Amino acid sequence: MLISRIRYYLLLLFFFLLPWQTRYIWKYGELNGQFWEYGTVSLYATEILFWIILLLFLLEKFWSKEARRDFFARAKNRKRALLYLIIFLAILGIGVLKSFDKGISFYFVFKLLEAMALGVVVAFTPPSPPLICEVSERRKMKFFFRANKQIRSIKGGALGALWLGGVGQAILGLYQFCVQGVFASKWLGIAGHASYDVGAGVIEFAGARLLRPYGSLGGPNPFGIYLAVIFVLGLVLYSRIEKGGRKILFSIGQTFVLSGLILSFSRGAWIAAAVGMVFWLVVLFRPGPEGARGRIPSLIFKQITYSLLVIFAFVIILWPVFATRIRANTRLETRSISERQNQYEYAFAFIKKYPLFGVGPGFYPIRLAAATHSLYSLPVHNTYVLVFAELGLFGFIIFYLIHRKLCQFVSANNRVFIPVLATLLAAALFEHFLWSLYVGQVFWWGVWGLVVGRRRS
Repeated sequence: MLISRIRYYLLLLFFFLLPWQTRYIWKYGELNGQFWEYGTVSLYATEILFWIILLLFLLEKFWSKEARRDFFARAKNRKRALLYLIIFLAILGIGVLKSFDKGISFYFVFKLLEAMALGVVVAFTPPSPPLICEVSERRKMKFFFRANKQIRSIKGGALGALWLGGVGQAILGLYQFCVQGVFASKWLGIAGHASYDVGAGVIEFAGARLLRPYGSLGGPNPFGIYLAVIFVLGLVLYSRIEKGGRKILFSIGQTFVLSGLILSFSRGAWIAAAVGMVFWLVVLFRPGPEGARGRIPSLIFKQITYSLLVIFAFVIILWPVFATRIRANTRLETRSISERQNQYEYAFAFIKKYPLFGVGPGFYPIRLAAATHSLYSLPVHNTYVLVFAELGLFGFIIFYLIHRKLCQFVSANNRVFIPVLATLLAAALFEHFLWSLYVGQVFWWGVWGLVVGRRRS
């Protein structure tokens, strides 16, 4: 159907544009008379694109009786996962009803449901768009696109688009690092930053302040986490490429991504990428249909050699900066670690006070601001602890069961993408934006949908 092909290209566009935060601010959030991000109501450009994709998905799945039967048959085979999902939605609903600010909680849950719906749409996407439009013999010929060539699957193309979007972010981050500034653009959804700004993401050493790149993700740590996942995804995709010319282009793109990841100076992103690489090696060496064992030594040698060369080059050139970041004994580094410790103290205090149902979905920043009397206090930099604090014990258990089920499905059907999930899960230990902000939510559930939806061929 033509609808499938339209949705195919829109999905590619969505995953390429995913990190860009162009938006229309419907209502400015205020706290103590100042702008407050967590209370701001916005409509993102990618959100509009997603709703078009969702409508096309619903039209395709429920237009014909056969499509409806196929959809419900596939859903029926995932009864336990659907049960967990229903319970999770019920807990979110209870959380909104119990929240002290139902407006903020409802807005947060609405964004979260959009992200989860994206995961479902991608996971239930068929393996490839139809090449022939079933209308007439003449139209069949018009829509027959080079049948002798293999057409990439929708999810395979979306993975490539996601990776390509990461390359673009890496190039933007490298530019920001070189010019030591982040230009402001309302059309691109980028706020301006400079090394001399109070609260900017900088590294202080030898009396100087070095601005860390932001990309378009609003902070150096989200930028680094995003590139960590993209880098490991690139390793997986590289191992599936057959043609030498494409491998060269892919290696160039990976060099940009790794460079951006290194210059993010995000320790959590570095650790997450290292975890992903370990799992990548384990999957490559593990016997099974996923491996291409004859090419394993060459793959490992090339990728590790390229990666080490890039890492050594930056470490040699910027050793004082790396030493400052690793030793963490300067004023700003010590302050950063102290703030992280305080974040955990407040989070565990909220968990102790609201153990069963939490403070309410999306309500944690308000509780934190009231407790600290500060507009600039950030949620705890740990997605799992933040989920526990907002949803309570019951919500956290269901959140865990959903993702355990998804991991089991990926392990059984396509082990090659386990490194990507390992990177994402490890990254969640060091960041909150994967749960607290729209871009992080769609990135989290979008990656899960892409990986879960792919079947072993």
